[in-house]
Amino acid sequence: YGEILRSSQNFQLKSLISNGDFEIHGNDGGAAIRAFALDMSEAGAATFNDKVILGASKVIEFGDAGETISGDGTNITIASSNNVIFDAAQDILLDSGNGAFYFNDDGSTIGSFLNSSSNFVLKSMVSDKDLIFKGNDGGSEVTALTLDMSEAGRAKFNSSIAIGSSAISNHGAGDL
Repeated sequence: YGEILRSSQNFQLKSLISNGDFEIHGNDGGAAIRAFALDMSEAGAATFNDKVILGASKVIEFGDAGETISGDGTNITIASSNNVIFDAAQDILLDSGNGAFYFNDDGSTIGSFLNSSSNFVLKSMVSDKDLIFKGNDGGSEVTALTLDMSEAGRAKFNSSIAIGSSAISNHGAGDL
């Protein structure tokens, strides 16, 4: 069924049965369990019966070390030499206990989404940098709206503004 051998400087456990799994079983409080299995019909895919625990500052490395997941006991870091892709068949949920999400570029915070008394706040974090809304108009990229932070958030629309028939705009000194 299997063999144990030493090859060069390596200790080997071999399953000699075609597609025969390698399993580790144990006793959990009187109950027999399969704690771990390597599925040989899936090139050794590992299945754990419960969680996998790594010590602080240990790394899960994928492929050529270009993608890693690590934790220091306080924060978790997902790093990639290219892109990080979140792909879900349904929704992607982001849930922060303090209602804050920050966007960084090389360690510097450039913007955030914040919860302020249940108000959704989109904030430009760099002094005098604008909030810019862009879109696709017939295949061409357009800047639809710029909120100019160097001018206290002055709104600059690329084109006309359409207001409903019964809407009134207050301009401080009078209505339009």
